[in-house]
Amino acid sequence: MITVSGRIGFIPEVVILSGEVSRPGAYSISKGETILEIIDRAGGYTDQSYSEGAIFTRKQVAVQQKD
Repeated sequence: MITVSGRIGFIPEVVILSGEVSRPGAYSISKGETILEIIDRAGGYTDQSYSEGAIFTRKQVAVQQKD
C-alpha cells in the first residue's frame, strides 16, 4: 500500500510505503519527484511483489468517498 499525506492545494510532503518494497517506511518527496523514483529510493520492489496490484490511497479521498 502507498499512502500520500498532505493538504489540499499543497504538494504532499511525505509518502508512506508499506508492503513488498525493500525498505518500507516514510519518505520525503521533492517537487517533481515521481512515485517510481521514491520506490527506487526504498530499494525497489521485493521478489515477492506484484507491482501491477499496487494500491494508492489518500486519506482525504477516502473521507470524501465515505461521505
